[in-house]
Amino acid sequence: MNKIVLLIEDLPVEQEKAKQALAEHGFRAAVTSTLSDALRIWNSLEGKLFGIITDLHFPERTSDNPNASDPNKPCGFAIIAKATKKGTPVVVCSNVDHHFCEYAKIVIETLAEYHPMKRIPFVMDNKNWNRATEELIKLTVREE
Repeated sequence: MNKIVLLIEDLPVEQEKAKQALAEHGFRAAVTSTLSDALRIWNSLEGKLFGIITDLHFPERTSDNPNASDPNKPCGFAIIAKATKKGTPVVVCSNVDHHFCEYAKIVIETLAEYHPMKRIPFVMDNKNWNRATEELIKLTVREE
C-alpha cells in the first residue's frame, strides 16, 4: 500500500508536477485545491496520512461555490496551524517570485516552535516539489 500525502495546490500544472515527484518517492497524492476541500479530505484520511505538502496561497472555497474566495489568500496558514495542533508532518511549497513576503517566513517559523517536530520546512524555490517531498521524508525520519 502506498503512503498517502495530502497535496494542496490550486494550479493544475503544478498539481501534476507534485504528483509525479511524490510518485517517484513511492507516495500517492490526495490532491485538492481549496481550503474547504483540504479540510474535508484531511478528516476523511485521519490516521492514514504520511504528511502534507501545501501551497501557501490558494482559494478558501470551491470554485462552484458562488461565494468562492480570492485564489491568492494565504489559506496555507490554516493548514499549517491545524498540522501544528495535530502534530502532522507538513511542508510548505510556494513560489517566491509570485507570492513572496517576509511575514510568511516569520509566521511559519513561529508556528514551527509549537509543532511537535519543531520544524516546518518552507520550500521557496519556484515550487520545487521534489525538494518538498524530500523535506517531508526528512521530517518523518527524524520522528521515527
